[in-house]
Formats: sequence, structure tokens, C-alpha cells
Amino acid sequence: CAFINHWIETYPNDKIINIDRLDPVANTNNISNPNSSNYSLIVADIKNKDIVLHLCNQYNITHIIHFAVQAYLDNSFGNSVTFTESNVYGTHSVLEASRIYGKILKFIHISTDEVYGEASSGSNQEICLLNPLNPYAATIAAAESELGRKYLYS
Repeated sequence: CAFINHWIETYPNDKIINIDRLDPVANTNNISNPNSSNYSLIVADIKNKDIVLHLCNQYNITHIIHFAVQAYLDNSFGNSVTFTESNVYGTHSVLEASRIYGKILKFIHISTDEVYGEASSGSNQEICLLNPLNPYAATIAAAESELGRKYLYS
């Protein structure tokens, strides 16, 4: 959320379309920005490829920064299926909608250092081996290593 506000302040002419399904624990005050006419919050689930594709067409999207994940690590131990649905299927849906749409110039998937497991501070790089130690990290690793690689060349 701070990233979005920073982006709006730094690049005030950019149009920001934020797609969020608003989990019950979400604080909408953190993601709404009534001060910018270039910011829109769309309440939707990214697992629905058709909605993502529709929004790409409606707003002529050219860049995607994909933050959308189920991120409450402790909850991933008791209900890992919802993490797989959100983090893997959701990412797959956004990537597939992007591929079909065909006008995305840049796609950035925001990750977490949790995918590397226990490593000394500052030693993680994108070339490091993934070693997720919890269901949350495993779903992020799956999304970026399997799906990302497949869509990179499609």
C-alpha cells in the first residue's frame, strides 16, 4: 500500500488500477486513495481471468505489478489450499489474461524472501536456490518458478 501511494506521488500522471478482493482482514483505509483521480480500486478476485482480461481491455493496461497474494503466513499452516488458490491460481490467471491480452509491456511479480528459507542476511539473490519452509512461501515459489518461467517465453 505504501508502494502505491509512493508511486502516485512520484508519477502523478500514471493511472493506477488496483484489483483487490478485500479479504476480511483487509483494511480498506490502507488501499484506498481518494486524493488521486488517477487511482481506482476495483474489488475483484484475480483468480477470475475474464475479469482481469476485461480490466486490461477497459483501461488499456500496459504494465502490471503483481502484489496480489494471500500473505498471512501463520494461516498458511492451517489452510494451505486457500494459499494455493490465491497465490498460484491467482498468479496463473493474471499471467494468462496478460498473454491473451497481448499488450503488456512489463510484468513484475513481487515476491518474498521467504522463498529462500533460512539464509544469512543479505545473501539472497534471484539466482539463489529456492527453499521455502512454509506453505505460504511454497505457493509463492511455485508461482514464480513454474508459472513465471513458462509465461516468460510464451
